[in-house]
Amino acid sequence: NIIESWTLYLRSLGDDKNPLFHNLYESTNVFLHDLEDGRILPVIITSTEMTYKTRKNQGRKLYTYQINVESAQRKLRM
Repeated sequence: NIIESWTLYLRSLGDDKNPLFHNLYESTNVFLHDLEDGRILPVIITSTEMTYKTRKNQGRKLYTYQINVESAQRKLRM
């Protein structure tokens, strides 16, 4: 079996909208859009925890969210 996996780095949406990220983590219907190849792939979020970040708790610095995902479709090498 071949399992594709990716690490995604998402920039902040702003302190007022960052609490919406929990909807992404809790969703069972997540897709990754590869803009270079034009593919849309179903993925499973494998990150086990999420930290709510704000400019205040990040020392007034810009921050990103890191999310680990893997393909929901398994590939077989023949």
